[in-house]
Amino acid sequence: MNFKQPLQECISSYASHFSKLHNKPEFDKFRLGIGKLLNEISVKNIKKNNQINVPRKVVEYLNKCSEINKFSGSLENSLLSISNKLDWYKIINGTNLDKKLVNGLFAAQLCGSRGLIKSDEIYLGLFLLAPNLLYPLHQHEALELYHVCAGNIEISHGRKKNPFKVNQGDFSLTPSNQVHSLRTGSEPCLFSYIWVGGKNKLPGKSWWWQENSDGFWSRISWERQTDSSWKISGSERLTEELIKEAGDY
Repeated sequence: MNFKQPLQECISSYASHFSKLHNKPEFDKFRLGIGKLLNEISVKNIKKNNQINVPRKVVEYLNKCSEINKFSGSLENSLLSISNKLDWYKIINGTNLDKKLVNGLFAAQLCGSRGLIKSDEIYLGLFLLAPNLLYPLHQHEALELYHVCAGNIEISHGRKKNPFKVNQGDFSLTPSNQVHSLRTGSEPCLFSYIWVGGKNKLPGKSWWWQENSDGFWSRISWERQTDSSWKISGSERLTEELIKEAGDY
């Protein structure tokens, strides 16, 4: 299959959405990144992905998303139409982690280290989260934009702020290094993400927060592997300075 047309439709739909958000300068980096991707697609021959993997659970959740949602927007439709043609993988690996979490987080890249377009400046892909799932507190250097395609998701920026819900068709912005968590409801949630970096190339550093038995908190560092999944690489105790830098107030 030629992926150029469906990929171009997805990115063109994003560009159309961003053009309507002219009064929101916080989206400027994403506008610039999407514009570059459109230029790359016009001159590149996007070849067939020979490593397509769509796990049974992903198929089940994508079908469920299609059944319970009406996709009236061009962006939602274009992303859903390409979703079952991508290479899906589990986001995290680890024997000492909650199995429900490990088996309930899936991702597929359109652009990135594993995407149809290779890039270390902008990542664009899909996340699929199982129902009734908590993606625990974490932070990363990348500036992150979510767009919910199907279902809804509850996001918390820090441990003390009230969570906010992002519904189908809505966007959310998470600043660089802002600690945050995600929670799904009774239905699976399909949403796209865009990562843009600052001075450093993507994916940059990522950490998960964890409360210790002594009541103090640590953050566990994760490194992205060559297959784009994440593995633990170390940990450190959270200081007041690190907590403040993470927007946890």
